[in-house]
Amino acid sequence: MPVKFTRKSWTSSTGYYPSEKNGRPINYSSTIERDFFYLLDYYPWILGYEEQPFTIQALLDQKKFHSYTPDCLARHATRGLQIYECKSSKALESADTQKQVRMGAQYATENQAEFHLITELDIRQGFELQDIKLMWRYRNWQVTPSEINFAKNMISTKPNLTINELLAVGKDRPSPLILPQVLAMLYRKHIHVDLSLPLGHESILVLDFVKRSIFPWHA
Repeated sequence: MPVKFTRKSWTSSTGYYPSEKNGRPINYSSTIERDFFYLLDYYPWILGYEEQPFTIQALLDQKKFHSYTPDCLARHATRGLQIYECKSSKALESADTQKQVRMGAQYATENQAEFHLITELDIRQGFELQDIKLMWRYRNWQVTPSEINFAKNMISTKPNLTINELLAVGKDRPSPLILPQVLAMLYRKHIHVDLSLPLGHESILVLDFVKRSIFPWHA
């Protein structure tokens, strides 16, 4: 559970994200944090994460103690603990950000973890985030084992099968296959697409997960 809570207001970008890996709504204090949570929830190599996990206290420049609460702590399948701070790229040079980076990096080194500073330029590059958000909208759409097997069989027998082509053959089933079900299967990783490309009707479907990420330390 977070060590502090962010109050929602009409003048700031705060709110709650319905995290599946946490099994509860989690606080975010910026749209950068919110978008980052979409990625952490989706990436299979992130085993778990929580917002505002602890507060760090440190003596800086032998002057006075400072307190800092990181935005997120995640557990990576192969790289261990990851501490994240989400900032606007415009705030990178501010004294407050530099202080937080120093404290976070030092804490990570002392506790066998990694510290990473995340900006909107990191998470909003390319098409990965917008593709994941689109699939996320349909994540709870009901899909039966029969529909999943049908999609997998079609992909395995026809190389370079597109979403449009799958829907075309799926419409003749007793229960026609529809686009929200395909997007739900994609989010649940029953089938896959290349997230480096925009997700659409002409996206090519594959059976094997394409393990790539806009964050090099995640892959």
